[in-house]
Parts: sequence; C-alpha cells; structure tokens
Amino acid sequence: MKVYLQAALALFLAAGGGNVPFTEAMMMDYAPLQCNVNAIPSIESDDCLSSASMLSQLIAEHGAMMGPLTIPCGMCVVADVTDGSTRRIPGGINVLGRLHFPPSSHMTLETTSVIVQGLLSAEEPEVGNKVTVSLYGNEDVTFYPHEQCCSGMTNMHRGLRSSRELTQNGCDLNCEHKKNVSMKPVVVAGGKLDIRAVDPSCPSWVKLEDVKSINPPPIAAGCNADGSILRGDGTFESGVIPAGMTGLGNTVQVQQETVNGITNKYLKVGGRASAGHGVFIDMDASCAVPGRRYRFTAKHRLDNGATNDEFLGQISYQKQGQAWVHKHFMLCKNRVFEPNEWSTPCHDDFLIDENVAGAIKIQIQYFPTNQPANVDLSFDDIRMDLVYDPLVTGLKTDPTFASCVDVGDEVMVTSSYMGFDAWESHETFTVASVDPILGEFDFTEDPMYKTFPTLNGPGEPIYAVEVARMTRRFVFEAQYDSPDPLLGGHFIIMHTPSIVQTIFGLEIRNFGQQGRLGRYPLHFHMNGDVSGSVVSKNVVRGSHQRCYVLHGTDNAIVVDNVALDAVGHCYVLEDGGETGNTFERNLAAMVETQPLERSIGASDHEATSFWITNVHNNFIGNV
Repeated sequence: MKVYLQAALALFLAAGGGNVPFTEAMMMDYAPLQCNVNAIPSIESDDCLSSASMLSQLIAEHGAMMGPLTIPCGMCVVADVTDGSTRRIPGGINVLGRLHFPPSSHMTLETTSVIVQGLLSAEEPEVGNKVTVSLYGNEDVTFYPHEQCCSGMTNMHRGLRSSRELTQNGCDLNCEHKKNVSMKPVVVAGGKLDIRAVDPSCPSWVKLEDVKSINPPPIAAGCNADGSILRGDGTFESGVIPAGMTGLGNTVQVQQETVNGITNKYLKVGGRASAGHGVFIDMDASCAVPGRRYRFTAKHRLDNGATNDEFLGQISYQKQGQAWVHKHFMLCKNRVFEPNEWSTPCHDDFLIDENVAGAIKIQIQYFPTNQPANVDLSFDDIRMDLVYDPLVTGLKTDPTFASCVDVGDEVMVTSSYMGFDAWESHETFTVASVDPILGEFDFTEDPMYKTFPTLNGPGEPIYAVEVARMTRRFVFEAQYDSPDPLLGGHFIIMHTPSIVQTIFGLEIRNFGQQGRLGRYPLHFHMNGDVSGSVVSKNVVRGSHQRCYVLHGTDNAIVVDNVALDAVGHCYVLEDGGETGNTFERNLAAMVETQPLERSIGASDHEATSFWITNVHNNFIGNV
C-alpha cells in the first residue's frame, strides 16, 4: 500500500491519533475477521441467509443495554421489520458478521453509530418500503478493532482486568489500537459493503427533453398590456420622469444631449447624499404577478469620466406593518469602456416570489457600489418587462428515466441561467403522477412560471438543464440534535485495502462535520488499491463538508451520483496521491464555499464541484 506523507500530521489527528500511537494511526490496515473467513456456511452465501437470526429478536434481547448491539461474527442476521416502525439502539450497532436488509425491510433504526467489521448488505426495497438509519448523539464514539481489542481477550486476560477496564461487550478499554471516530459515525474497517438499494438500470439524472405547460392567464385590467410594471417611459424622451421613479440626490432631472447629430434625453442624478444612492423605482405592486419573472434593464454613465463601474440591482419590498426587506438580484460591472460614455445595457431577472407577493410597496434600486457621493450619475433606457415564461405543470424526460420515478419521489432541476443567484436557483418538485411510456410526470406543487432550457429548446441542446431523482429508499441521516448545527454524521471506509466495496442507491442527509478533517458524507480513507469498488447512484444532500471523497485510495469507480447543497469541494481527490480512479456522469448542484473560520487547511473557501489534484485519474461527462 502507498504511504502518503503529504498530510501526515493532519491524517493522524483525523484518524483519532490522540488515542493510538502515531504509527498505528497512520499505517494499520484492517482485514476480514478470521471468524468470518472460517465460517461455514460463508456469511456471503444464501445458505447463511436462509438460516439467519432475526434482527427484531436481537433488538428485543438487547433491550436497554448500554453497549452496542453486536451482529455476531460468522453469523447472518436479517432485518425482518416490515411495518415501518422505529427501533432504537442506544449503544450503536457493531456488525461483526452479516447484517442484511432484504426487499421486504421497512423500518427506521435510531442509533449512535454503525461499525462494519463484517458485511453490511442490502437489496432494493420494495415499492412503498424504506430503510432509514438515523444517527443521533453528540458524544464521540470509540472504535475497537475486534481482533486487536476484543477477540484476543482470553479468559485469563479477562480475569486480570477489572470491570472498569472492559467495555460492555468485553473489549479492552486500554487497547492501544482503539480509535476515536467522532460523533454519529458510519465506519467500515476491514469489513465490506454490498449495498444494492436501487435498480442498476435506472440513471440518476438525465437532460430535460421538454416541459408540460399551459397558457398563462391574461394581464389584469388596468395594467400595461405588455405586462411591464414600469409606470411610464424609461427612455425619458417625453421629458417626464415616470411615476414612482426617484433619484436620491439634490438634482434629479431629465436632461438632453446631442451626440453625432443624435439627440437623447436621460435622467441625471447629482448631489447624492450617499455613495449608495442611485435611482429608485416604485413598481405598481397590484400589477406584479406572483410567481412571474421580470427583467430589469438599464444603462448608466459615470459623469466623472471613470470606467471602473460596478452597479448593484436590488429588489426591496414592504408588507403591511413590517419593515422593508432588501435582496440583491443583479451585479453589473465593467460595462463602461470609454470615459464619459454610456455603459452597455445591464439586465437581469427578479422574481415576484412568495415573500414579495402581497407586499404593499415593491421597489427596484439601482446604484453604484464603488463611487463616492460626489460623482454624478446618469441613467437611460430603464425597463421592467414581463418575462414570458410558460406556466409549467410537469416535465418530459427520456422514458428510461421516467420509468424509474415513483409517485411521491422528489426530483431536482438544475439552475437554468447564469444570473446573480444562479448557483442556488435549482428547483425541486414532488411527483404526483408518471407516464413511463411518454416519459412525462406532473407535480403536486402549483404550476410555476419558468423557462427551462431543454433538449428541444430554447437554445442549443448542450445548454439543457439536468433532471435528477433525489429520492432513495435506503437512507443514512443524522439527526439535528447537535448544539453545533454544522456537525452532522460522517461515513468512512478506512484502511481496508483490496476489499471490493459496492455502494448503490444510498441517500445521505445532514452528513459532514464542518471544520473537522476527514469527516465527510462518503469517504474512502487510506485504502490503497480497491479495484472493483463502485460508488454509484447515490445522493448526498445538505452536506456540511464535501460530498464524495477519495483519499489515499486507488482504482475506485464513482459513477452516476448526485450531490445537492454542499459546503466545500464536492467530488474530491484529497491529497493528489490517488491514481486510477474514475469519476463519470456525476452531478453537483448548489456547492458553496466553506468559511475560513471552519477551514480544514485546504482550499474549500474557494470551493469547486470537482477538485482534481492528480491527472492520473479519469473524469468523464460530469456536471
């Protein structure tokens, strides 16, 4: 196995180095337990499952004991709970043998940790069934390698130990090989995952082919026939300032200029009281249609001859008896190329969303961010036009994808534009009905005004948005019970070389521990060659730190996964020593930077969806 020295001290701490000698924390690998290797029948066989014990019985026998519930080495246990009930195991689950979830499993397991030193296997749950492993607790968990800390304890050794020196399941509290694995952990050490909780023929995401839509209702009487919500002429050619338009300055007036024989009128704002003052435009709130987009357009000029322009567009609104609320929707910069010349037009869209709807006053504010108050401003060609989006009721995709979507599933559509807030402008819908033949599905939500770029237009097919199925029926989640909401669960396969790991169809929620190195939603840590291992068709949501991480691990396949709402780098080769790995058809959306105060010493404060630190890996068709 390769020795990775680049981040030795950090890895030592992340691996629980405070509990074990440095050489052990860095170099010890785990292997299959001999009691499983020698088991007859093999724990990987159907014969073992046919004679398996029932999980419900083990839980009942375990009762309120404080120690972990142990799946015995060399034995198989089947999760036989099928009624959707919740079973609570306070001391964690220690899988020494095999724990198997058949398609009939339908349950929630609440526990503090899951340690896999044997085999954890699962089949795709039947439609209507769901398995959820819900992790809780704020105390760090200590991992005791079974053969080093537990099975080697002979009766003589046990007799020499006081009860205070043994764990509830007979492991040596003073074992030099124990490791701190933090709170809410899922740990694989020498064990194997064979999780096949999704149909392997179902793609996790596809390009959107088209939308289902209906005609929008007509413009209300008394409003501009074209839907514009600007009350007047924003070109100022009439010489009149439109109703509701003001400029915060001592001098606000329409002026006229003639350039190259062409006469033009514009709005001049001089004597500004503050650097943040510009032009403010009250719109007709009664004509602003909830759920619809409007496009603000304007030109500006800096009358001191400067060209370092930077203007901000902001929508502000006030509801009855409440304070004003402000939200930026546009940043326009570097649009003035010659002194005293007009900028190229600035434009971006704003939405009359559920927060703005019902406001008694709605205002657009357009002002410079980098010019002192003594700089006069000029504005022209101001517009606030209705964007003619279709009223979308559903989506149309490839039938192969639609046939994998069930009623009640959640789907996500990626951002459809490059605007000010595009990074978070994805949409999520709950499926109300599916036509797998036509590849169509409808939503439970109300129809929405939206233009989605699709394979059938508008625009070129390469710009079509992606549609991802976000629901999985085997879930690992961390409960929101920590005083620090940025500390969720974490999932690590560590120091387990040459064992094939199969992870298909997991949904991982509220994982990642921000600011703690090595604590990620799905993390292969120092495993060396894992040829044959596949991570596919999983979903990571609401990650507090990264998404899918390979560290000191080679020849893994990470294919057709989805990540939504993550902090820091998402798909990661951690230290640059990793080779032969393949990342193919993976999707990331809403990835944001990690605050420097929660830094783990890398560049996550400048986060990217795919952090590629070694070219000797394959990246194919990722988005």
